[in-house]
Amino acid sequence: LDCCDHLHPGPAADLIRDQLLAGDNDIRVIAIGRNPTPLQCGRLRLRDQVRALDADDLAFTLEETAELMGAVGLESTPDHEPLGLLERTGGWPTGEKLVALAHRDADAHHLGSAQRAQIINTYIDEYVEQSIYVPMSDTHRCAALIAAIRPALLKEYLVENIEKPVRGGRTLEPDDVEGLLISAPTGGEERQLVPMLAESLNRISRQYPVDCSAVTRWMIARQDYFGAGELALAIDDAELVRTVGELVAMELAIRSNLPDLTVWITKLPEEVVSASQELSYWRVAGDMLRGQIHSIPARGADAFLAKHEGDADARVQGRRRLLLGMRTYAQGDDELARPSFEAALTLLPDSALVERLHAATFLEWSAFRLGDDQRSDDWQAEAIAYAWALPIDEIWSWRTTAPNRANSYALRGDIGSAISKYRLILAESPPAARSLEGILRSRLISLLIERGELETAFAELEAMERQLEAAEFAVDWQHEFTLAQVRLLSAAGRLNEAERIGNGALIGMRRRKEKSQLVLLLARIWLDRGDRALVRSWLEDVRAFEYPAVQVFGEVNYRELELMLPMLEGDFPAAVELARELSEEAHAKRRVPEEIAFSMRLAVGRQALGDREGANGAARHAIELAQRGGFLRSLAVAGFDVGAMFPEVWNQSAHWQRMRHQLQNLTHPFDEHAPHGLSRREQELLRLVALGRSNQQIAADLFISVNTVRNHLVRINQRLNVRSRVEAVTRARDLGLID
Repeated sequence: LDCCDHLHPGPAADLIRDQLLAGDNDIRVIAIGRNPTPLQCGRLRLRDQVRALDADDLAFTLEETAELMGAVGLESTPDHEPLGLLERTGGWPTGEKLVALAHRDADAHHLGSAQRAQIINTYIDEYVEQSIYVPMSDTHRCAALIAAIRPALLKEYLVENIEKPVRGGRTLEPDDVEGLLISAPTGGEERQLVPMLAESLNRISRQYPVDCSAVTRWMIARQDYFGAGELALAIDDAELVRTVGELVAMELAIRSNLPDLTVWITKLPEEVVSASQELSYWRVAGDMLRGQIHSIPARGADAFLAKHEGDADARVQGRRRLLLGMRTYAQGDDELARPSFEAALTLLPDSALVERLHAATFLEWSAFRLGDDQRSDDWQAEAIAYAWALPIDEIWSWRTTAPNRANSYALRGDIGSAISKYRLILAESPPAARSLEGILRSRLISLLIERGELETAFAELEAMERQLEAAEFAVDWQHEFTLAQVRLLSAAGRLNEAERIGNGALIGMRRRKEKSQLVLLLARIWLDRGDRALVRSWLEDVRAFEYPAVQVFGEVNYRELELMLPMLEGDFPAAVELARELSEEAHAKRRVPEEIAFSMRLAVGRQALGDREGANGAARHAIELAQRGGFLRSLAVAGFDVGAMFPEVWNQSAHWQRMRHQLQNLTHPFDEHAPHGLSRREQELLRLVALGRSNQQIAADLFISVNTVRNHLVRINQRLNVRSRVEAVTRARDLGLID
């Protein structure tokens, strides 16, 4: 009995069963079908007179696949071997033969991989369309399409659309979709298509917009917007495409899935997006929220603002205010941005939770940048309340609030608290937020570099590298690892290695933002080597792109580069004016790391111009801020030994003297070209060892901790290839490193 799974419980099945049971006792029944037979042959089965061949039995094995390939004259090669063919077809015999024939024909014409894939798709699609899809009824074609893209919904569709009366009742007939449903892999009633068959149906259905439209509308009614969205682009129905496009965009927006939101909108026809207030808003807002305000033409935001200027809808006006605020915020004008965000909250209805969340979040950030910590905390609490009402709650909080709070400690001038907060986030973040680990560790390494704890920073970098090798999501923060690696190697004086890694990463980088971040780090190396023309060329590119660089702790930004060029070229009047302007701006925004860096550069410039009193005042201000918050590297100025400058300021306290020694140690790190790689600091320490000083005495003499002394000694032994202090001193004397 072939295809007996097409028998439905009823008179026909009963007749066949009765004939079988009434026949000769020696009768043997072989029931062939993709699904279990509905025949009730208990007596024959008890006598072992019934054999059933189902989908698993019909599927080809590896040996049968190899035999088929030989039958069509296809040799087994690395390009097409039996196991690969079996994995692609799931053992579907017809599919296997068509693929094997396609490979044979492609080999005969010496076609490349792309042309080979096209032939395979053509052979499969022709068969599926002519033998399976077209002969079906409209209802069955819709069922087949649902089975291809959303198999979990097939049962629901069949219940609603393909039921027939049986013995006075109604029963589900999932096998009525002829020739398609081949297995129930989960052991339940859900059916699944061969993957290759599902892909073919997806391609074919695009040529039948009536079917796509029917399934799309059915999925919209089931609120499966993403499934409907997959079909929407194949439909020549602008109104339906717009409906689905808006629904999918909103679903992505309430999940704060901004990258997918941007990608989705770019797939939609431009005329559909332009005609939709919803889609045109999220196209602009999505880019702004992702910090890509300059990656879209300015007319995108301008067009939306102008088009809806007189719109009476409160939500539209609230969105206009929100866009104005985001654009002004990105330009750094918090005072002007804040009223726009407040107006947006007033205009937006209570149901506009996503937009209200964004407005409250930006108000929190603006208040923080303006130094109003209390209002910042209040707006943060309101933003969290909106987030809890959306399907982003905890993850949004960890992605946005927690890192920003940690970041705020450093901005406010407290590196110790910032480091503790980052460690706490890494320890307590939920599994779903683990993809944040890369950027969190990168920021932590930057803070450790700023505080001069390079050994600890290298340990964190090694932990980050282990995570990168082990975690499946780690590829998402490979860029953060590269930034941390280049930044740390540069801080340790290993400039050649840092530049090699940075240049290697730049080769395959396409996104402007990531590329700019890395080049801004490499520019510090170019400055140290005196290649100012290259730095100047990069600055011109940055200005041309209008890239809004954001200060990251331990990372030089383009404003600092603009300041360092005139300083290194001796144009101190211009340098002093720019340093004064930048330090005042940093002070107004309470960005302590920037204020320290620009104040010390102002001190160096005034010193060069002979303004000793002004220089000491600026240096004193920078050192006070650095001492208060645990900063150190922000005091360094490329090309100038600030530890040797302003002696009357440094000598005001013992703590400031220790800071000066630490700073000089940081700014004269490991020299790649020095004999055996010992830094000046390590040679100085080794001289004290030669004098018989203990670790405690050396720590007191050099104003460093005992642990730092031990770490230095370990590195010295490694670089000199010795095992003890005595051997290190002897080896250093032999090499002429110490007297």
